[in-house]
Amino acid sequence: MADAHTLFEPDGPPRRVDAGGTVFRLAEGGEQETGLIGYETRLARTHRVWERRGTSTRRVKEIRGLVCEGCGLDAEARFGRGIAMSCMEAHHLSPVARMPEEERPVRAEEFAVLCPTCHRVSHRLDRPDDLEGLRAIVQRSSLTPAFRRTGPGRDRR
Repeated sequence: MADAHTLFEPDGPPRRVDAGGTVFRLAEGGEQETGLIGYETRLARTHRVWERRGTSTRRVKEIRGLVCEGCGLDAEARFGRGIAMSCMEAHHLSPVARMPEEERPVRAEEFAVLCPTCHRVSHRLDRPDDLEGLRAIVQRSSLTPAFRRTGPGRDRR
C-alpha cells in the first residue's frame, strides 16, 4: 500500500521511510508468504527545521502542570515529576509556520500541555488548536473496552 512515506524509484522496488530515517525495502509476493515484511537500512537526511527554545516549554509545564489537557492523564502522579517533565509535551496552539522569525514574547496560555499520544493526534486534526475536538476524540475512544482497561489512571492488569 502506498502512502506519503513510500518512495517509488524507477530502478527498484518501492521503499518506505520512517520518521527516524530508516529505509525499508518492502517484501515482495513470495517473501511475504514466509513472514518476511521487508528489508531495512539507514538513510541520512538533511533539512531545515524551525525550533522553539526548550526554556519556554519547561516553564509552560511548570505553570500549567503535568496533567494532559487532552485525555486527563496526570503524568506526575503516575510516573513522578522527573519522568513527567521529560515526557509531557508543551503544544503551541499556533503552528510554527505562522511564528515570526524575530523574537517575540510568549505566554503560557499560548500552549497546551499534552501527553505524547494526544500531541500526535492534535497535529492530525484540521485545527491543531482545537482542544475541544481532541477531547471529543478521546471521549469517544474511552468508550471502547480496551481504553477502559488501560486508559489514564488505570492499571494494565
